[in-house]
Parts: sequence; structure tokens; C-alpha cells
Amino acid sequence: MLRLLPPVLFAAVSLTTLHAQTSGPGCAINPASPSVGAGVPAPYFAPPLSTVDPRLAGPLQLITAGVLDAPAGTITMPLYKGRMRDGRAVWYILTDTTDEGNARALGINFSPRLNFAAVGRGVRLGTLEKGGVLVFESGTVDFTPVRRVVAGPASALFPPTVTEPGSRGDNSYTPLVRIANAGGHGYNAPMIAFDALNTRLNMVNGSTDYSVVHDKVVRIDPRAGTDTLALTPGFSFARPVLYLSTDASAGLAAAMEGAKLAPGLVDIAVGADDSAFSAVERIFAFINGPRSCNNPQRQGFDSALLDGCAPMNVLGGIPTIANDYSPLWDLNRGAWTESALMNQYRTGRGEVWLHRNHHQLPHRVPVPLNDPRPTDSAYSGRDSGGRFRTGGRRRRPPPPHRSRMAPDDGAGVTEGGKCRSHMERCRGACAERS
Repeated sequence: MLRLLPPVLFAAVSLTTLHAQTSGPGCAINPASPSVGAGVPAPYFAPPLSTVDPRLAGPLQLITAGVLDAPAGTITMPLYKGRMRDGRAVWYILTDTTDEGNARALGINFSPRLNFAAVGRGVRLGTLEKGGVLVFESGTVDFTPVRRVVAGPASALFPPTVTEPGSRGDNSYTPLVRIANAGGHGYNAPMIAFDALNTRLNMVNGSTDYSVVHDKVVRIDPRAGTDTLALTPGFSFARPVLYLSTDASAGLAAAMEGAKLAPGLVDIAVGADDSAFSAVERIFAFINGPRSCNNPQRQGFDSALLDGCAPMNVLGGIPTIANDYSPLWDLNRGAWTESALMNQYRTGRGEVWLHRNHHQLPHRVPVPLNDPRPTDSAYSGRDSGGRFRTGGRRRRPPPPHRSRMAPDDGAGVTEGGKCRSHMERCRGACAERS
């Protein structure tokens, strides 16, 4: 059975549905070539259907403002410079807005549900001044802390024994801002650097100083006005997704995601996802899923702490797949029970489905993401190369006694800087889906 634990909130945006490369089929999400099952090579096939209609199957970049490098798992976004009311510089990016027209114009995500986030400290106030400079009334960030994540003992890797976020906002910081003199629209404007001179931010040769910038930054060039950020692979409704997570309401989530601690997000209500006046969407993370990058079913926090790769979280609705997208993710953690482990029910999953004999859910998550009928839920599996099976009717997973899963093994526990390669790819915005 699968137990779901209490949630926390973090800000993530869906960037695209596509593929990201990491060693091993369990650490990669590679859509199958259209030539699978055919007698002709891939060049004979037409472009993906998503190029004709974004609702159809195929790779699709959702945040078109940035230049996506799918093999590297990064996106290069426009870098904006604003300031605090006292004159200190604020460097930020834009990923989502409540202004549908400007979302299309800027190539970012439209999220009307952000209108419901303006509760307590959930949203900061901003004002546009001459030259298009955005002035923030509150919310500063300290980027000097060193991010540390130390796994627990081999018998209980999660929760980690040490979780220290690499950047911390003050008590009023949130990535969300409402611009008072621009129609009152809201924006997701995560801070990338604070009170830093242009010359100190010039990090284009790979020597990134994380005491100055966000832990997701790969390269930053204030002269060119660009910022390259690491993305995280996951799934949404069984489709592979790359997303950017920038901020979290809790220190543990911020440290593991390589995100910024944003205390203001605490005031945004969770638990009423998809209902009236809810600002959030759900994301499901598994604690003790199958391990090892050599296992196509690999998933979970334990695996991420062992090998430093993504935990392969399952996101709720993203643009083109659902109409209730929000960059604020209500994180629900699940754990496979001892009974499930003993009966070999454990597997990786690209969507959440229920079976009365295998899973146990709390009252606050009464139905699966994709289908209210547990025994009819869809299933998408990965082959030994990490590619997703395509074509035909999707079926439920085979019974446990017929499933063939790779050994549940893994390398030694990853600590500190060794985790950075993955954690810098886990941010939280929908930039693309596949």
C-alpha cells in the first residue's frame, strides 16, 4: 500500500514535455522514437503532432521565453533587474502571470489561479517606475548560506539528517508579486540574486558563485540579460516533463530541491487543490520507491539521496494537459508500506493510481489524478532503455508475480556537493512537456 503524508508548498513551473539525459534508464526520461515497431527509420516520419496542436502527443515547450537545451536539462531565460524601495538591486526571472495577453506576448505560462494567492504574505507588492523598472516593496533574500543535504543511515535514508537550504528569504519574501499600477496582475518572479553588482554576477565560464546567486543557476550574464537554469525531470499524467523549482515553504523541501526558502508561501492554503479559490496544484513524491539508475522503475527520495539524480516526482495539471495549472505545488509525500514491499508491489509511476489492495490514501486525497475509477486507471511503462512505450491502448500494470524489475540496488550515500548535479535541476516551473 502507498501512504501519503502531510504536504508542503513549493513554487515550480512546467517548462516543457520532453526528454532529459542522465546515465541509466532509471535516471532518464526518453520518449520512444516514432520508428519503434515500424520498418522505416525516424526521418521518414512527419513532425510530432504537438507542432500542429499543442494538446496532442509530442514534445512541446511551454515557456517559450527561454532557450531550451533538452540534453543538458537547462533553460536560458531573460534576466530582469529591479530594485527594492531603498535602492538595492533585485535580479529576477518571470515564469507565470495572471495576465493572459502578456503571458502570450512574453512566452510564459498563464495561471489565473495565482489570483487566489494574495493572502497574508503570499504575494508581495510591486510598482513599475520609469524605464520599466519594477520596484519591490518587501522581501529580501540571503544567498550566502551553503546548501547541505546529508542522507540518513542506510536503513532510513529519508528524511536526511542535515537539510540546509542554499538561500533564505526574509519573513516577507515570496516569489509572487502583484504590480499595483499595471492592471493589478500577478507574476511569478523568483529572485535569482540580490544586492549584487553587475560585475560580480558575470558568471559565464562555469565558475558559478552560489554565495551570490540561486543554486539552480548554471550560467548568468547580466550584460546579455540572460540566466541559464537547471531543470528537473518528472511526469504529469504519464508524460515526461521538465520543470523548474525555485522556492519552497519548508527548509527540507528547499534543501532537497536546491530551491530558496520562501517563508511568505506558508500563508497560501494547501489541501483544497482544484476547488474554488485554491491557488495550488498537487505534486506527488515517493519516499521509498525502486532504486538504482539501472532500474527503469527507479523513483523516490531514497534514490535521489543515493545517486544524486531526480526523484521523478508526479505533477498534477500542467498547461495543455489540464486547465487548472498553477506554479504553486502542494507537495504530497507517499511511502510504500511494508506489506507492499513484501509482496513486490512497488514500482515507479508516471501517474497516481489507486487499487484497494495496494494503496492507502488519507481522506484529503480521495481520488487518483487521472481517473475516479481506481481499477481502470491508465499506465505508462518504461523499457530497459528508459524510453516510454507508445501506441495502442494503455493498460494497468501486470500483477506483481509477472512483473520484471531490476534489482533494488544503489551506490553509496551522496552528501553535500555531490548532490548538486541533480538538485540544481529541480526547481519548479512548467517549462515544457512531452
